[in-house]
Amino acid sequence: MMRLSTETTAARLLKTTDILEAACLGLFGPAHTFGLNLLCQHNTVSVKSDSGLQAIKFAEDHNWDTVLSYCSDNVRILCDLYRRRLLNNPGFHQIINLGRIAHISTYANKAEASLELGP
Repeated sequence: MMRLSTETTAARLLKTTDILEAACLGLFGPAHTFGLNLLCQHNTVSVKSDSGLQAIKFAEDHNWDTVLSYCSDNVRILCDLYRRRLLNNPGFHQIINLGRIAHISTYANKAEASLELGP
């Protein structure tokens, strides 16, 4: 089994963000949890087509076209959320600033890039 070096792992993690995990860790205010569909509903973004558990069932049934559709739908949703950058937090009356967790180049072309470390 090949093991990744600490440097490689750290570099990959620095390019990876998870909105829901960041909320659990308290990076947007008090630590709390919510689902992707609830986040979408509070930000007028189309919700997921199915659940992750349903996607596992699709894979077990070798229904790969449906798995691909499910995964593509999730990517589209996350792209829609990240394009907005500032989201309504479904758990609190605060704004989620994705610039706080996104890779530094995500919003580099935005005029407000200097605000990335703000609330």
